[in-house]
Amino acid sequence: MNPTNTCEGSALTTVHQATRRWVASIIKERLKAFPHYKPKDIVTDIKQEFGIQLNYYQAWRGKEIAREQLQGSYKNAYNLLPLFCDRIMETNPGSLATYSTKEDSSFHRHFIAFHASLCGFLQGCRPLLFLDSIPLNSKYQDTLLAATAADGDDGVFPVAFSVIDAENDENWYWFLLQLKSALSTSCPISFFADIQKGLRESISEIFKGSYHGYCLHYLTQLLIRDLKGHFSHEMKRHMIDDLHNAALAPRPELFQSYLESIKKISLEAYNWLGIRCTRITHHSDMVDVIRKKIMELIYTRRATSDQWLTRLTPCMEDRLEKVRTLQVLLTTGSIFEVRGESTEIVDMDHWDCSCKDVERPLKKDSSLALVTVTPPPTGRPPGRPTTKKVRSQEVMKRQLQCSRCKGLGHNKSTCKELL
Repeated sequence: MNPTNTCEGSALTTVHQATRRWVASIIKERLKAFPHYKPKDIVTDIKQEFGIQLNYYQAWRGKEIAREQLQGSYKNAYNLLPLFCDRIMETNPGSLATYSTKEDSSFHRHFIAFHASLCGFLQGCRPLLFLDSIPLNSKYQDTLLAATAADGDDGVFPVAFSVIDAENDENWYWFLLQLKSALSTSCPISFFADIQKGLRESISEIFKGSYHGYCLHYLTQLLIRDLKGHFSHEMKRHMIDDLHNAALAPRPELFQSYLESIKKISLEAYNWLGIRCTRITHHSDMVDVIRKKIMELIYTRRATSDQWLTRLTPCMEDRLEKVRTLQVLLTTGSIFEVRGESTEIVDMDHWDCSCKDVERPLKKDSSLALVTVTPPPTGRPPGRPTTKKVRSQEVMKRQLQCSRCKGLGHNKSTCKELL
């Protein structure tokens, strides 16, 4: 037997001896097998196996070192961005992959739209694009911008995405410029986005003749948040119902009637809506993960559609089944007369119907040189670090109702009504 103990862990007895690189060497293989290995689990495992009590920061730093040893550094990943974009353009003809840097060569933004996504949108989706953003939980606090569509079966269809250093009007403008370059179509497109994105001017300037609608969900949240005064749960519910009905109203007079109903409840809410609308309408590793997700999505949708036995998508077949009792008569060219509870005229070429309940735009608002790309500057975000995920404000909160007198704002135990 060897009288000298050569075990690396046995010689470590205190937290000061457990260096970050030692922690990285211990967890490296485990992190390779379990990429989502959490620092708190590292603390527990090191305590059980070696009897050493680490703090959370030591475990996190050790994990970062091990991750860098396995996957490479962030700095090298940013520097590979020019080559990565070049390879996308080379291996996926018809795709668009581009990037830009700041004056100090630090990363600014990049844009990717794969050929399969562009063709799928132009050939199989309605001319609707939904714009959204999401902060990335990364070292450099980047933001992901995305443009998605709705396919023939009302499924989410990714069209293009971009990673930017910060969400602002300039980066949204650049994103829309690249999107315009990638989409070779003259057909007007309806864009739907959060009301706070500040995209109205950019959309009307870049996509001339297109349309901009607001997300009804966010519009509802903002309305409830901005309302002053005391409104009961029932009154808020009526206002939200009228708002949703107005958004879906096929005729201007019906739309106005729902707004008038809101006006009777709250003049403030009516004026708030009047200001905002006249007609409401509804680097490399991460990019590769998104690419794989898009490939999986397209493959899954294709495999599912191969099993369809109908001419249209199941969603559209269900809609068609509801109107099979209608009588359709051809008048001239692409103009049809549809008879049911009422008689309407449908013009297929111009996407128009005398009932005005047609899915169409609703609201109109006026060679590569290898360069060095460095990560964007990092800095602690403003404010106190969050301790839990911030959830969006609820639209309506449940109000107490007394089971004794049926009044609002109290329960049976505090009821003062005399029965």
